[in-house]
Amino acid sequence: MRASYDGCIFKTDDGVPFAINLGADFCAEHEWGIENLRRILVCPNDVDGIKRYSSTCTVDELTSYLGIATVKGIFHLHFGDHVKWAIQRDGKFIPSSRELSIYGDKKWAAAWCDSEFGIAVNKKGDPEVFAFVKELLKAIEAGDIALWFGGADAHNPFGRAGLVVGIPSKTPKEIDVEMVKAHVDARKLKAADETTGIKALLKEKGKSFYACSPRWVVGESDTRRTTHPVIYWLNSNGPFGWYTVEELTDWANGVTGNVVDDQCAKRKADLRK
Repeated sequence: MRASYDGCIFKTDDGVPFAINLGADFCAEHEWGIENLRRILVCPNDVDGIKRYSSTCTVDELTSYLGIATVKGIFHLHFGDHVKWAIQRDGKFIPSSRELSIYGDKKWAAAWCDSEFGIAVNKKGDPEVFAFVKELLKAIEAGDIALWFGGADAHNPFGRAGLVVGIPSKTPKEIDVEMVKAHVDARKLKAADETTGIKALLKEKGKSFYACSPRWVVGESDTRRTTHPVIYWLNSNGPFGWYTVEELTDWANGVTGNVVDDQCAKRKADLRK
């Protein structure tokens, strides 16, 4: 579990908190996903909307993954696989003081990884966050918890800015609607991606890459470049950038003067100057 930054509370239009964004940092622990947390929560994969991120556990089934403690006026809530390792023989929970340190002008702190998350808050420093974390504790005990990645804007549930811990029963319907739209769109994008066959061709031709991620073609600048509905972000040990299916096909087939190799060679030449 690693400390995260720039967290915030999400509220309804009426000002009622329904989730907390724990924020993130540029570290490996925040790039691994949250599959282990989803396993603990028993989140389903065959539904759309907030249900995909919500626990299917019932009352008290998650309490063994919970650790709470108040140390020098700081309330700590810790959830995940590692909680049991921080419980002493007398049953007391010992929170992570390093990753959940409140210092400087901070009023609360958060940390997370693929298998756990923690929040520490000073009641006097931030009464609103303190009250919501206490509410979140009751929600977890009731099995009313959801986890997803989101941004600082509560109405943009897929913005890139950290791990969101929410209470599904309090989450506005419009958030669920946007999530459903995003899941439907993701399936369509996956189908369009598979139709191109470009990743299979690259692998067949021995072109290795870390990522070859599709997005929909947007605007005239894209449509002038390709006849396909998607283009790809390529990240490899050499070439990287946005390329069309046609450009990646030429690269895979070793066509002389192909755009991918040419741009890679130009970047290397610029670095040598």
